[in-house]
Amino acid sequence: TAGPTGDVPGQPAHLPARQRPSGFSPHLGRPHQLPQAHGGTAHRGTQDALIRRYLQPHDAAPALKALVRERTGGNPFFVEEFLHALQEQGLLTLRDDGYAMQAGACPDLPSSVHGVLAARVDRLPAADKRLLQTAAVGGMEVPLSLLEAIAGEPRDAFERRLLHLQAAEFLYEAGHLPERTLAFKHALTHEVVYGSLLRGRRRALHAQILETLEARSPDRLDEQVDILAHHAFQGEVWGRAFVYLRKSGDKARQAYANREAIGFY
Repeated sequence: TAGPTGDVPGQPAHLPARQRPSGFSPHLGRPHQLPQAHGGTAHRGTQDALIRRYLQPHDAAPALKALVRERTGGNPFFVEEFLHALQEQGLLTLRDDGYAMQAGACPDLPSSVHGVLAARVDRLPAADKRLLQTAAVGGMEVPLSLLEAIAGEPRDAFERRLLHLQAAEFLYEAGHLPERTLAFKHALTHEVVYGSLLRGRRRALHAQILETLEARSPDRLDEQVDILAHHAFQGEVWGRAFVYLRKSGDKARQAYANREAIGFY
């Protein structure tokens, strides 16, 4: 008999799309940095509760729980990403006692959360991966309108790819004020995606973001000088980097943030 998700015991599992992860704040637009949510080692009961929440409305079979605990070392964020990877590779099946590994399946997954994240990014369709990398150059949070302008895709294709990335829990909508903003689920996710870019493309995207920001708000450049300095420097647009870094340094010095000012100068 099919379960509430439509899965039939003994058949490959089709897990439902999940809501925002625990600890995600729609007000802050990023996951809280709580030890029990994304770092450290959780005790066994907390790990099992996290597994149940991920697989809801079903549970995991004892053998799957043991595998997850063994491979993730009790890191809650790793637990989520490990289950994501098993799901995306079609390695889970629904049995009477809950989700389990498919018979004979040998998960070939990296031994670190960084490695699992990198493998998940690599498995994305090329266009989805390209959009995610573009978002990463924009930062941990990126305005939706800026991402759309940089992506340069037709609106329907852009929105379709964005939905895929949100369903895979790489990105979340962080808020609507003053404009719609997207955020990465976790700083490590952003780090891995940003690091997957070749230097030349990363540099070109930073330069493109710089030009787009300057063109969109020419009367607000002083308000965004730190952001502009960052993209000019990373984009190796040296003339403008010099101007914006100097302005950022002056701004920090006027706020008596002398150590920060030295960093800009």
